[in-house]
Amino acid sequence: MRMHRVAAVLAAVVLVPLTGAWADHRDGVGLYGRMAVDGVVVSVRPLTSTFALRVVRPSHIREWGDPILTVWVQRGTRVDEGGHPLAVLDALRPGDRVRVDGFRLDDGRLLALEMEVRERAGVTPGSGVVVVRGVVVARGPALIVIVDSQGTTRVILVVATTRLVGPRQAFHLLQPRDEVVVLGLANADGTIAARQIQVVAVSPGP
Repeated sequence: MRMHRVAAVLAAVVLVPLTGAWADHRDGVGLYGRMAVDGVVVSVRPLTSTFALRVVRPSHIREWGDPILTVWVQRGTRVDEGGHPLAVLDALRPGDRVRVDGFRLDDGRLLALEMEVRERAGVTPGSGVVVVRGVVVARGPALIVIVDSQGTTRVILVVATTRLVGPRQAFHLLQPRDEVVVLGLANADGTIAARQIQVVAVSPGP
């Protein structure tokens, strides 16, 4: 009888963590609660304010199976780039490396409390698509000139289909020292034909 009681206690001790924070989940990543992860953006879904993240670190999360988390970004999410978190989400592209500190919900989504974009994807192999971040130093009738984080001057061509996202309402309102993320196609002459210009921080003024 005594041995049966001991076995029951041991079973309870073992089973509690397995049915709590370490419970299995259909997407294969079994952790719940507060966590911080580093990974690579797989896809972005602006309509649902989410993006899919392939986890790189910590390694024990990957051991639970397919290491892809759905990250949910809200208005209250703190972002390292400044500006509106949903605007930063809109500027994310597959291949970007990000760190997310958040809380994993029961439905499997990771609610982002803080998010840091650590590395932009740059050129997507085989596509010619370029993503660059820099500070506006000049503006012309159909172009802007920015200096990127490596100190390289980039000429960004603004075409009829270029989309402007962020606090500036029109291209002619862009100011020197505005910080932007540009998604576009690289031309042979080194210019970039912009598909989208995301204003992530505005100039503090004169």
